[in-house]
Amino acid sequence: MLDTAGPGASARAQLEELRLCTGQLAANLGERIAALSEAVDGLDFNVGPDQLAVTVPGFAEDGVVLLSGLLADRDRNIKIQALRLIAKLQPDARRAIPEICRTLEDSDEGVRTFAAMALGTMTNDSATVVPFLIAALGDEERDVCFHSVQALKNHGAAARDATKQLVALVTKGDLLTREAAASALEQIGPAAKEAFPKVLVKLKRALADDDNLVSKAKLRGAIASISGSAHPA
Repeated sequence: MLDTAGPGASARAQLEELRLCTGQLAANLGERIAALSEAVDGLDFNVGPDQLAVTVPGFAEDGVVLLSGLLADRDRNIKIQALRLIAKLQPDARRAIPEICRTLEDSDEGVRTFAAMALGTMTNDSATVVPFLIAALGDEERDVCFHSVQALKNHGAAARDATKQLVALVTKGDLLTREAAASALEQIGPAAKEAFPKVLVKLKRALADDDNLVSKAKLRGAIASISGSAHPA
């Protein structure tokens, strides 16, 4: 059993996830992924969380190039596993942003969902990925919309341009998406007012609406963060 105790637990968990992803890809792709899978198997569980890139020089960069090419594969499972793995290979994952953005238009809901999740990790390239995540908020599939909201939350103030759409989601749709939208607005903070001046009016209206499904605490948190105060008015 994997020992998850101690300061290296996070790194060990990440490496185990890498092994899982590449193992599943190897089962489908054989030699096309064998080199990458072998590189992951050779990683040391004792490395620190910031040492993956230096443990196997060039591993992340080469892996992203290989995996981004797999996003055009016809097999949905291959594309999903590739997306999961690319998201782990930071900061080199940014090389795959164009391919990931294209998969947001894939015909498969699961592929689009994992594409949104992957873009949520690209916080150093918010200017590039946020517009694509905003577009994905209009996806008819609940999971894609929800995970696009979650991804925008990760981008914080850099996701300010999504404010109007997130406010709309606070008052419609399923509970999980509504509450995720409120949390994303809280993370955007005061920048939300610059992007959508009516944001506080809309949120306070939602707070006063007893039929709104979003918890009062989440709405108050968003209002407080956007207004820049400890407690919303």
